[in-house]
Amino acid sequence: MMRIEIPQDAGEILRALEADGHEAYLIGGCVRDMLLGKYPHDIDITTSARPERVMEIFGERAFPTGLKHGTVTVKQGGKNIEVTTYRSDLDYEDHRHPKKVTFSDTLADDISRRDLTVNALAADINGEIKDLCGGLSDLENKVLRCVGEPSCRFEEDALRIMRTLRFSSVLGFDIEKATAKALHDRKALLHEISTERITEELGKFLLGSRVTELMTEYSDIFALIVPEFAPCIGFDQMSEYHMYTVYEHIAHAVGNAPADPLVRTALFFHDIEKPSCCLFYGGRRHFTGHERAGAITAQRIMKRMRFDNDTIAKTCTLIAEHGLKPKFSDPYTVEDRIWVRHIYSRVGEELFFRLVSLSEADNRAKSPLADERIGFLRVMEQIGADIRDRGDCVSLKGLAVKGGDLKDICGGGKVTGLILSGLLDAVMDERVPNEKEPLLGLAREIFDGYKKQDTPLS
Repeated sequence: MMRIEIPQDAGEILRALEADGHEAYLIGGCVRDMLLGKYPHDIDITTSARPERVMEIFGERAFPTGLKHGTVTVKQGGKNIEVTTYRSDLDYEDHRHPKKVTFSDTLADDISRRDLTVNALAADINGEIKDLCGGLSDLENKVLRCVGEPSCRFEEDALRIMRTLRFSSVLGFDIEKATAKALHDRKALLHEISTERITEELGKFLLGSRVTELMTEYSDIFALIVPEFAPCIGFDQMSEYHMYTVYEHIAHAVGNAPADPLVRTALFFHDIEKPSCCLFYGGRRHFTGHERAGAITAQRIMKRMRFDNDTIAKTCTLIAEHGLKPKFSDPYTVEDRIWVRHIYSRVGEELFFRLVSLSEADNRAKSPLADERIGFLRVMEQIGADIRDRGDCVSLKGLAVKGGDLKDICGGGKVTGLILSGLLDAVMDERVPNEKEPLLGLAREIFDGYKKQDTPLS
C-alpha cells in the first residue's frame, strides 16, 4: 500500500478531527507533491466535519476564511492549514464559482468535484493513500487527466484550463488526449476569468520545463490570452539566421532561458512586433526597430493584464535592449569595454546580466549561424563583471562631482543636468578620469560651448 509521511502539524489536526468522530484526510496538491518527493508549501485537509464544528474543535486557533464554502483556516505550529468540509459543487454560475455548495458525508463526493486525478489523491492519518480515480497511476506515468468528463470540469471552472497548462509545464507531465482536446475546445471560456487570475497562472506556467512544447501545441490558447500573438503564428522569418516562425522562435527562446521570471516574461513578449516591423530586401526579411516597438506593445499588454508597474518597467527595458549583436576582439579592447559600459549604464546592474541571459536564450532559438554570438555574450558578461567589481562609474550617482559643484560654473538650472550627462559620457568613454578637478575643468569647457549656442540654457 502506498504511503507518505504526514507532517507533524497536519497530523495533529487530523487526530483532533478523528477524535471528535469525523473523517479527515490530507488532500490535493500537498499529497501529490509528497508522493513526488517534494515538501509541500501549502497543506489542505478535507473532512466530514461541518465548518461550524471545526471552529468549535480548534477554538481560538480557527478562523472562518470561507464558511460559505466550508473552509476554516487553523493555525497549527506556526502554519496556516485550510480545513474544508466534504462538499459537492452544483451549477457553476460564471464558469468559476458554484451557485450552490452542498456539504457531504463522503470523501468520494469531494473527490469527484476536483480538477485533475493527480490533484485528487487523499492521505489518512497513517499516510495511507486513498485513490478513488486513478491518480496514482497517472502520477506514476506522468500524465494529467481530468477527474470525470474534461469538458465538464472546464465548464465548471475555466481557470482550470490555465492550471492544467501550468501543471504540465511545472511538473513536466503530458496531458491526456481527451483532456487536451477539451483544452482547445473550451478555451473561449477563459474570457469569463479575471485578468489577474490568468496572469498569475501564466507567470507560473512560464517558469516550467515544458513551456516551449506547450506554447507551441496550445498556440490558440495563448493567442486568445494575448491576441497580439496571432500575426506571429506561422510568420516565416525568411532569414538564414532563423529556422523557426516568429511564434515558434518566441516559444523556444522562453524555454531556453533560466527560470528567472523577468527574463522569461521579457522573452514571452520580445518579438511580438516583428510582423509589423517586417521589411523584405536583399532576398530576406528584416525587422528593423522591432525591439522598441515590441517594448511599447508589451507595456500596453502588461498593463492590460495587470502586471505590477515594476515588472512592466524592467521587462520592457529588457525587450527594448535585446537586439544585441556583440562581436568582441580577443582580448577585448577599450572600445569593447566602452560599448558594454554604456549598455550597463542604460539598464543598470540588476538588468545587465539578465539581458545577457535573455540574449543567449534568444540566439539559441535561432539557426546555427547565431551560435558564434554565444561566445561573444560570455565575453560581454565578463566585461560587465569587471565593470561591477572595479566599481566603474556608470551613473550620475557615481560621478565625483554633483550638481552643487557646478553652481559656480553654470549658475544652476536645466543646463546642470546636461553638463552632468556630458561628464558621465566622458568618464564612461575614458576621456577623463572620474576625479573632481578634471571633471570641473571639462564642465567649464562644456558650459563655454553651450554659451556659444543660441539654445536657452534654462
